Amino acid sequence: METRSAPFVVGLFVFAVLAGVAAFLLWLSEGPFAERVSYVIAFEDSATGLTRGSEVHFRGIRVGEVTDLELGPDPESAVVATIALDPAVPLHEDTAVDVEFRGLAGVPVISLTGGSAIAPRLVPVPGEPSVLRAPAEAGQDWTQAAREGFRRIDRLLSENAEPLGQTIADISAFADALARNADRVDTVLGGLERMVGEDVREPVGVFDLRAPSEFPRLERIPDGQLAISMPTAILLLDTQRMLVEAADGRISSIPHLQWSDSLPRLVQARLVEGFENAGYLGVSADVPEIVSDHHLLLELREFQIVEAGAREARVSLVARIVDLDGAIVDARRFHGSAPVDAAQGSIAAAALSSAFVEAGTELIIWALAVLR
Repeated sequence: METRSAPFVVGLFVFAVLAGVAAFLLWLSEGPFAERVSYVIAFEDSATGLTRGSEVHFRGIRVGEVTDLELGPDPESAVVATIALDPAVPLHEDTAVDVEFRGLAGVPVISLTGGSAIAPRLVPVPGEPSVLRAPAEAGQDWTQAAREGFRRIDRLLSENAEPLGQTIADISAFADALARNADRVDTVLGGLERMVGEDVREPVGVFDLRAPSEFPRLERIPDGQLAISMPTAILLLDTQRMLVEAADGRISSIPHLQWSDSLPRLVQARLVEGFENAGYLGVSADVPEIVSDHHLLLELREFQIVEAGAREARVSLVARIVDLDGAIVDARRFHGSAPVDAAQGSIAAAALSSAFVEAGTELIIWALAVLR
């Protein structure tokens, strides 16, 4: 019985294999590979790297492959590639064709993109595939594109050699004339300086503000965190210049002098330092990275030497403490002044610094009392 059953089992196995192969072939004939629509792509130049079996992508998705490659019949179709696509791919007459090189190995694939809804659809007729035309630069790898770019630059330079030579000669002549008339240029700049009322040359003196440092003994230091905003100011005060207000109200700057930074930034930095000098370390400049319990909003109103009546330095600040909900907890205006013997040099800088220390000290004492 065992000897007779062996051929039967073998025959049954062979029959099952043949049936499976037949079913697979039937699936291929009726499945997703059964239907393909052919199109022709005409390349004006080369189609570097493309071979039969190269992938075709539509909007980044593989939808077919290259089935044939041959030389074109005319200069406008140097290379003709026949592609087979899924019939569901919506190609239009304005669909763009390119050859992309993907991966580290630079494997070429045909890339189809675009196609507006108002453009006519490409509907292939059996035996007459629709034609898509690729631009001249399609199919070029980066080395070919670079060579073509250099050729265009060389052609441009060759065609414009005479105008470029004349332009360079004119620039050289202008530089020579400028060198010969350097003294006159200095005179012109000096005239501009006198006309606009400010010195256009590099300042010879740079001064810094002193931070408030002397405070009465405080009963208790606040626990919360305070962020100090950069003071707002009119354009006149948003400057590094040392300003002088004449008796007639005209405002000018002291020649060859400037602050170490713009006044709003300098005031913000020295007030942060002043709070630290008072023993309150929960203070910082207002930056997005830090979430604070309160914000100190500042407005710079005055920061100049005033010559009307007795000459003095004046500093005026408006301060508002705001909580997390944006409500103003308290607000006050602070003034500082100091006599000035002369609106010049270190004398003016020291007087303005003293006026700021006076106003800043009062502001810090008031803010710490409010925060407690």
